[in-house]
Amino acid sequence: MFKASLCCEDRSNLISDLIEILKSLHLKTLKEEMATLGGRTRNVLIVAVDKNHSIESMHFPQNALKSLLERSTSNDRSK
Repeated sequence: MFKASLCCEDRSNLISDLIEILKSLHLKTLKEEMATLGGRTRNVLIVAVDKNHSIESMHFPQNALKSLLERSTSNDRSK
């Protein structure tokens, strides 16, 4: 298990993109806390790794979540 915390500008499809990433990596969300304030959102997730994944593959979720944040930031710049 690991804890992921994301803080970025809120956008309409952020949660669906986050769910898509977690599903594609075969991760199971055990707990999620979300708060929004002033156009920003903070998501804290407790995620379980599939037993077939090794510890070495843990950089994949980190990279995927970073790309999600980068997409959120680039979308805000285009407004």
